[in-house]
Amino acid sequence: MNRKQLLCALGSFAVLLASGAAAAMCERHIANNSTGLWTFKGGAFGVRSDEPNTGNAWFEQIDTGRSVTGQACKSYACTGKNGPCTVGPGCLAKISYSTTGGATRGEMFVRDQSGEEHSWRWNGGFFDNCPEIQHNGNTGAVSMNQPADGDYSVGRARWSSDAKHFVRQAKPFKGSLRDLAKAYAPRVHMHPQEQWFPSSVSFFEKYVVRKPDRYTTKMPLDSPSSSDFPGAVGQRPDKASVPVYAVVAENKIEAGKEFTDIVYFMFYPYNRGKQKVDTMWGNHIGDWEHLTVRFKRSDTDYVPVKVSFSVHDTNIELPWGAPDFLTVDTHVVAFEAKGTHAVFPAQGHFVYKNIAVLGSLIDDTGTGVAWDTWNNVVLVTKEASGKYACIGHDGTRNAEDCKRWLNYPAEFRWGNAEEGCVAGQCRLEQGPTGPTTKAAVTDVNRFD
Repeated sequence: MNRKQLLCALGSFAVLLASGAAAAMCERHIANNSTGLWTFKGGAFGVRSDEPNTGNAWFEQIDTGRSVTGQACKSYACTGKNGPCTVGPGCLAKISYSTTGGATRGEMFVRDQSGEEHSWRWNGGFFDNCPEIQHNGNTGAVSMNQPADGDYSVGRARWSSDAKHFVRQAKPFKGSLRDLAKAYAPRVHMHPQEQWFPSSVSFFEKYVVRKPDRYTTKMPLDSPSSSDFPGAVGQRPDKASVPVYAVVAENKIEAGKEFTDIVYFMFYPYNRGKQKVDTMWGNHIGDWEHLTVRFKRSDTDYVPVKVSFSVHDTNIELPWGAPDFLTVDTHVVAFEAKGTHAVFPAQGHFVYKNIAVLGSLIDDTGTGVAWDTWNNVVLVTKEASGKYACIGHDGTRNAEDCKRWLNYPAEFRWGNAEEGCVAGQCRLEQGPTGPTTKAAVTDVNRFD
């Protein structure tokens, strides 16, 4: 099957590894003709045995314009040496196998849009040949070595359910809580038209005044629908290092068993509401949103069990590996709603509430700026005293003077008081309570 044939195969996904003759580097291509994301990662043979790794797999995105979702193909995350490399729908990437001592071998992990992961070893190279893919039969989704020398041909947007010869996802994680929080911190896509970005707490505090029971803007707003206070736009994650606050909630109970939750809190200086009856309703200063990953613990191992996406006053709960959300390596991919910043597992158009006075309230998500929160994780834990403390991404204790604001009283509000209310609906709602007061953290029987 040649590249032209693959590109014409509607709805299929193919990995092309045509023959090459480089002495020290064998070059192939990855062609994603499906409607989903596929992620590739090279690893050592030692994943399954004590054999040493020889050579590496190198990845590079190819600038072929935009994916079928409108995102630039070059913008998908792709680490050169051994990945991970995510190839967008309708996009191309290059894969090269380097050799050591004239040979190359390793293990290739391939993950589909549902998060299901399988792998094969590659072996060979020997100066002028690409490696052979070692496998046991055809899964129904994939045929290997057709044509020879390491070709993959994937004919579906997802792995078949009867695949039997591979490494599964959701492997045990060994390491500290701090390492765990970084390993599973989410990628959050802003809406392409987002104007109100996240920020650090310290950034927000430059533009507000602390009163006994709340933060307020230094100057009164022009109106309840106004967003004119300095700092409202926050910090674009592609322009600044914006932290995610990972609160560890241990000893959570479900069906009589104990779990550990990591609640990833994202702070926004301003929440923009919805336009109804010629004005904006539901705005508020300060906005805490979150995504939670639940882990089963055994000795020092943690295994992800499920994920919760916070959507206003409810949540979307999904088992780990479900086809309803994407992952990049071990990181959940989430989509924040334009303006309101509710956290969804997919991009789209969502009606989240119907109000008699205002009608349907709708959130829109899309693939805009990608916030890779694992680049700045502030770990929050509860001390024996019952107070909360934190460690910054670089190991700094009490980062951003966190002991102060993590332990505000439960009734403390992170924004102005409500204004412009009619029939229980307000143009400016009062600011939210803080992260450590949320039920996702405080209620041992709740997963949120």
